[in-house]
Amino acid sequence: MPSYKLSYFGGRGRGETARVLFSLAGVEFENDLHDFAALADGARFPTFAAPVLQIDGETFVDSMAINHYLAREFGFAGKDNKEQLLVEGYMATIDDILSVLWPIVVREKDPEKKREGFEKVKALGAKKMPYILGGIKKSGGPFLTGKNVTVADIYLAEFVRTIQAFLPEVYETGVDLEKFNEAFVTLDKIKAHRAKYVYEGADCFLW
Repeated sequence: MPSYKLSYFGGRGRGETARVLFSLAGVEFENDLHDFAALADGARFPTFAAPVLQIDGETFVDSMAINHYLAREFGFAGKDNKEQLLVEGYMATIDDILSVLWPIVVREKDPEKKREGFEKVKALGAKKMPYILGGIKKSGGPFLTGKNVTVADIYLAEFVRTIQAFLPEVYETGVDLEKFNEAFVTLDKIKAHRAKYVYEGADCFLW
């Protein structure tokens, strides 16, 4: 078994999907936590961005690349190439919303600009979420491709945690998403993971 070291901040953000993959697979890894200042270390963070994953000491970058690699390694990528294409499309769709949401949550300080930003995210969610909800309905649920968890479900569950905190209107888009979230959070390994990895304060939403 290779040795794994995941380097990220002390929050969920773009590191948590990989952490959950390790937990679901029952694979040990080093949860290497840093603050933002560490990104200046190009030897540790070659693209000056996080997370990075070390496998037997070799460094790899980009959260999505890491997520898809681990999903393939651990059996959470989808049962075949076609399903993997579907899974990656779901993740990209969710990321379209998150990529707009996070700068507002983390960086915007002006209350009026933040309010306007959230309105834009809600409008974007109204366009994008029907595709996600349609996937759950089409698969028969409770997850995006049916009864088996994929990395897309992990990514969606992390998205749900965030919008429940900041934009509950986007979460309240249909019973299928509620059923999905209930099925996911009640998995024994997910309950154990969330009990073990707890991040407090605003930093828990770092992206």
